[in-house]
Amino acid sequence: MPIKLIQNKLDWRSQAADWEAVFAANANHTPFQSYEWLSTWWDFLGDGRLYILRVEKDDGSVAGFAPFFLRKKFYGLPLKYLAFIGVKRTDYLDFLVRSGDEDFFFHEVFHFLSEKSRAFSFIELKDIPDTSTNLPFLVKYIGGYFPVYAMESSRICVTLPLPGEWDDFLARLGKRTRKDVGYDRRYIAKRHETRLEEFTNGREITGVYDDLVRIYNERWIGEKGATRYSESLFAQFERTVCEKLAARGDYRLWLLYADDQPVAGISGYERNNKIYADVYAHSPGWHNLSVGNIVLGHAIENSIARGITEFDLSRGDEPYKYRWKGEEKRNYHIRIFIDRKMMAAAALAEHLYVTASSSKTLHKLNSVYRKLRFGEA
Repeated sequence: MPIKLIQNKLDWRSQAADWEAVFAANANHTPFQSYEWLSTWWDFLGDGRLYILRVEKDDGSVAGFAPFFLRKKFYGLPLKYLAFIGVKRTDYLDFLVRSGDEDFFFHEVFHFLSEKSRAFSFIELKDIPDTSTNLPFLVKYIGGYFPVYAMESSRICVTLPLPGEWDDFLARLGKRTRKDVGYDRRYIAKRHETRLEEFTNGREITGVYDDLVRIYNERWIGEKGATRYSESLFAQFERTVCEKLAARGDYRLWLLYADDQPVAGISGYERNNKIYADVYAHSPGWHNLSVGNIVLGHAIENSIARGITEFDLSRGDEPYKYRWKGEEKRNYHIRIFIDRKMMAAAALAEHLYVTASSSKTLHKLNSVYRKLRFGEA
C-alpha cells in the first residue's frame, strides 16, 4: 500500500531524513513545512493525535507527506476532524510534496481519506497560500472523493517584491515614505549612539534572543495583558523553534540598539531567496523616533544586498505594510465534509464561537484574566 499512517512521535522522528529530502525537493515549501518547525509545534502546542500520511511510490521513493493531526472537538462540540499540524501559530500551511509527484500524491491521499472517513467528521485545511502549486491538484481530487466541501479566500498576507538594488526599491516608495527612510536614520543618529545588527547562526541567537523578547513584551503586554512569551509552553516553542532553525541556517534576526539598549527588532526565516517575517516590534518609549521603521528598512536593505527577492510581511493588513508598497496575497481555507449533516454541525459550532468571541465584555474579562495569571512584566 502506498500510504503509511504515522500516529506517534517516534515513528515521525524516524521519517525525518525522508521529510527533509521532500522538503528540499520543492520550492513551494516554506520554512513552516520544515520538520523542525512542525515537530517543535507538536512537542509544545499539539493536542489530539498525530495522523500523518506518508505517500510512497512503487519504486520506494517518498512522494510526500500530509501533516495532519486528529482533534476531538471543534469549537467545543464533539466533532472529530483532521487539521494541519501548526495551526494558529503558522502563517502558511500546506502539504509536503516532491515536485512532479503532485498528481500521484493527491490521488493517493484523498483515496485513502475517503476510505477512512469514519475516523473523522471533516478535514480542515487552513492557511494554504494562494501561491501554492498544490492548489490545482487539491481542487481536482477533493470533489472526486468528497462531494461536500467549502473553499474560501480568507486571511490577507502582504509581501514586498524586492529589486536587485536598494535605490530601485526606494524609488518605488511614495515621496513621503522615501524621504522618511533617510530622515529617520539621520535624526536618531544625531541624538543617540545607534547600531543595527543582524544575527543568523545558533550561537549568535542564543545571546540576543532575549533582547527581541524584551522589545516585544514592552510593546504588547500592556495592551494584551500577556504575550506569546508569557505562557510557558508558547514561550518554550518560540525559543526552541528559533534555535532549531538558526542551527540549520534559516533564521534571521535584525536588532536596532540605541545607547546600548535594544529598541526595535524583526525576526524571520529564509528559504529560496525569500524572507518570511515573523516577530516585529519596537519599544513604546522610542516610538517617536520611528525605530520600527528604521529596523525594517535596514532589514530590507540588507536582504536586497544578499540577493533576496521577496520580503514577506506575513498575515495582516496593517497600514505600514502598504507604505512600503506591500502587495496582497491571500490564504485559502478549505473544509471537506463526509456529508451535509457534518457541514451543518461545523457551521453551528463556528457560529456560536464567533458570536461569543465578538463580545467586548468577554474581551475585557479575558485581558484582566491574562494580566492576573501571567503578570505585566
